[in-house]
Amino acid sequence: MTDSFVSLHTHTSYSVLDGASRIDELVQRTKELGMDALGCSDHGNLAGVPEFYKTCLKHNVKPILGMEAYFCDDRLLREGTGQGAGVLDGSDKRYYHLSVYAENQEGYQNLLKISSDAYEKGFYFKPRTDYAILQEYGKGLIVGSGCLGGPVLQRLLHDDYNGALATARKLQDIVGKENFYIELMNHGLPEQLRTNPMLVQIAKEIGSKIYCSEDTHYTYKHDCSHHDVLLCSQTGARLSDEKRFRFHNDEYYLKSPEQMRHLFKDLPEACDTTLEIAERCNVKMDFDNLHLPKFPVPEEFDSDTDFLISLVKERMPIFYPHASDEIYDRVAYELSVFESMGVSSYMLILWDLIEFARREGIAVGPGRGSAAGSVVSYILGITKVDPIKYQLIFERFLNPSRIALPDVDLDLDTRYRDRLINYTIEKYGSDHVAQVATFGLIKARTAVRDSARVLGFPVQLGNKISSLMPPLVFGESTPLKACLEYDEKYANGFQAAAALRNEYEKDPDVKTVIDTALGIEGLVKSIGVHAAGVIIGDRPLDEIVPTMVTGKVKSTQWNKKVIEDLGLVKMDYLGLQNLDIISDTEKLIGDGFSVDDIPLDDPETFAFLCRGETVGVFQVESQGLRDLLKRLEPSNIEDVSAALALYRPGPMANNWHIMYADRKNGREAAIPFHEDAREILESTRQLPIFQEQIMQIAMKFAGYTATEADNLRRIIGKKLPDDMKAERGKFVSGCVENGYTSEISEGLFDSIEGFSAYSFNKCLTGDTLVEAMDGVISIDDIASLIERDEDVYLYSRKDGVKLLDRCVEVVDSGILEVFEITFDDGSTVEATIDHKFMCTDGRYYTVRQIIDDGLELETCVEPHAIN
Repeated sequence: MTDSFVSLHTHTSYSVLDGASRIDELVQRTKELGMDALGCSDHGNLAGVPEFYKTCLKHNVKPILGMEAYFCDDRLLREGTGQGAGVLDGSDKRYYHLSVYAENQEGYQNLLKISSDAYEKGFYFKPRTDYAILQEYGKGLIVGSGCLGGPVLQRLLHDDYNGALATARKLQDIVGKENFYIELMNHGLPEQLRTNPMLVQIAKEIGSKIYCSEDTHYTYKHDCSHHDVLLCSQTGARLSDEKRFRFHNDEYYLKSPEQMRHLFKDLPEACDTTLEIAERCNVKMDFDNLHLPKFPVPEEFDSDTDFLISLVKERMPIFYPHASDEIYDRVAYELSVFESMGVSSYMLILWDLIEFARREGIAVGPGRGSAAGSVVSYILGITKVDPIKYQLIFERFLNPSRIALPDVDLDLDTRYRDRLINYTIEKYGSDHVAQVATFGLIKARTAVRDSARVLGFPVQLGNKISSLMPPLVFGESTPLKACLEYDEKYANGFQAAAALRNEYEKDPDVKTVIDTALGIEGLVKSIGVHAAGVIIGDRPLDEIVPTMVTGKVKSTQWNKKVIEDLGLVKMDYLGLQNLDIISDTEKLIGDGFSVDDIPLDDPETFAFLCRGETVGVFQVESQGLRDLLKRLEPSNIEDVSAALALYRPGPMANNWHIMYADRKNGREAAIPFHEDAREILESTRQLPIFQEQIMQIAMKFAGYTATEADNLRRIIGKKLPDDMKAERGKFVSGCVENGYTSEISEGLFDSIEGFSAYSFNKCLTGDTLVEAMDGVISIDDIASLIERDEDVYLYSRKDGVKLLDRCVEVVDSGILEVFEITFDDGSTVEATIDHKFMCTDGRYYTVRQIIDDGLELETCVEPHAIN
């Protein structure tokens, strides 16, 4: 034990705008330094625990789960208990820092409860806990006396040795003598050098052991400057502000065992004790079980499955008055899967929520996503799409091979979302229901602008650097590192960042800003509430996840990915303004009218669609989709479904949207790529545009089971190109075994792979200015606004009239050759040769056509000609 040490007091990025350590980097560094365990103790929350836990296991490092709790004498008091960090910032201390770790499963459960209670009952400036809660939930916990902001040290700093001794003894009495430790730190601060001997004396007097810690806030020593910038981002200060909040030196990084042994060479037992604590702490997070709440069924039924079967039998004649054997077999199969997977209650919960909404007159959608693949969902009224008629596959909804619940969207009138949430709470209990957290990260552009401001540069410099960065790709920015160093994953972004690299190399100020931004990019900047996610637990949620309260909204401290991994029921209660409009329209029409009364073959509706008159119509309001509808001339609901499926990057990259439209209207022959696929693709003009068709093709050609086909579908849906590569070998081998040639097999998989492609035909460069409601705006800025869920209205033209349209999406296809086009007034714009501009006749023409025909462009001010 003479050369080892474990860092227990460690802050990650989830110590929001204070911790500058990225978890993966921190854990890897721990391993490099020869330490086999690592503690997690973020400020007042457990938000980072799942990522920390999984990352530690990935790198074979033992995770020690804990937090640095905000501690006070009485968490229920408000008056006179405001903010204040204590002696070091000249204020009165109103809350303290206390190091708390889970020793075992009971301690882990208690840690969840303490953190949840701190938000729900103890929140006042900070989520606070107190002696009473520690008394109630102290079992299985290991408690350290804390840093300079701790309750023991603050009394020493106020020259109250007896008070410090009494506080330490009180904490020890609550959690047990063997579970309370005196914590020592040495960052070279005079206050620590003065009080450490007193802490050692207190430990002797009460019979507690001592341990040392680093209070790590960043991973490497050189990260101190980045941490400083992060603190300025938190407080709105600049580095030049002399009175800003800052750490006192650059010693708050992850040190090696040798360094810590040297710092505490006179107290070697302080390092030894860290190994003892690490050895004692053994917690396993459970990602292997489902936490399904039981639906309260009527007394006459023995189980949730019995009640579900009864409902299906009762309602089946309504939806299938002349049900075939195929339908009966499908229903029986689905019900057996629900029972075997223990999800009958899940279906009943969905049914009950929809029934409540309809009873209360709350407009709900017809059901989107994979739930439409279930016949039982259709019979229960959860969805309004007949999966038999449209050949939808059940395994898309529920895959027996995966312990995971389907993700269901409940679309409803925005004005009644809270009402549905309240009903859920009333039905299952406030302690069983919560919304879901979401984490805001510091993206590249924000990192650049913040860094420029904090460093004291003019705003223009930050804006200039931001404008040189690659455009967003489906809402995601290219990381700064990938702008400077080639990364195959961001190849297009690297190419687009050539001007940025040039400025970085020649302008020292630009280099300084970017180097600083690299240090804070990707760190957590906020913890908020997901716009839609709601979870229902099979027990009080604070036994499974830590919760928090934001305003009056209770949510988990963990995001939807973790919630799903934990097997919790998550549903998305999505408020859609389109449903508000539909609901109000139905009421205005009166006479019991419902939009569901409009037949799916209504000729007037399709006439509107064929003319592209769909402004304000959900999912078909963008100019691109309106153009596609006009070319397609849809005549049935299948055509509309096809248009929505085709207007995505993968199919569009293959030009399938144009091919479908032309095949539908006889301009191109619909020839199957192989005769064996004819029946599968018959309804979509021999083009594989739906994921169900991809699944059917995999089953037909490669011999996949429905479950294997769904796994392929999942890879496609999540756009995982690496997984697609791994799947190729399996798919091709299966095809060959079934008698198909390698050429056909490879070509077929190439088509499937198109579904996960990110390519798109880009027309303009990101710095191009377009006419918006409030003036001109660059495409890059439009993308940034949309990324922040802000509406952007741009001018477009329809039927000769210029009108405002909401911009739905900005997409990027990487690097294409562009030309600088000069207008007769000397202004310029960069565009591809095939980009279309609106001309004075109200129609759009490519640059090539404009030049060839000498056309004039419609602009914000006066018509222009291209020179």
